[in-house]
Amino acid sequence: MAHEYTTPVSDGGDAALVVMQATAEVAEAAHALGRPAIFVQQPGGPVEELLDDHALLHSLDFTDDTFADFVGRVLQPLAPRAVVTLDESARASADRANEILGVPRTTADEIRARLRAAVGELPGREAGQGTPEEVKP
Repeated sequence: MAHEYTTPVSDGGDAALVVMQATAEVAEAAHALGRPAIFVQQPGGPVEELLDDHALLHSLDFTDDTFADFVGRVLQPLAPRAVVTLDESARASADRANEILGVPRTTADEIRARLRAAVGELPGREAGQGTPEEVKP
């Protein structure tokens, strides 16, 4: 399943962030970063709670041999800033996508730190409850 991507991508200032196998909390934090988000989920993974007006969703088996073709054909033209995940089941695929796209790998600790710096407390939660640093893979 894929939605048409309509938000223009420029020289990197508003380049999309690809998030693989996101939870609702991770998606909420990704949206708070203020850039378009592209979610890549395994079939059956969370879907509706990840989307907003600027998000794109692809549901596919990213452990399959065809994933590299998907990265080159679908993600590369969008020139994403990075492919990230906090889910260990998606780590190898995210690393592979970053390699194909020629963007640096981002560790889970770096992702958590950036989300913390960008959003601090997530909206709708009490202080200390559900912050990005508490999001478990």
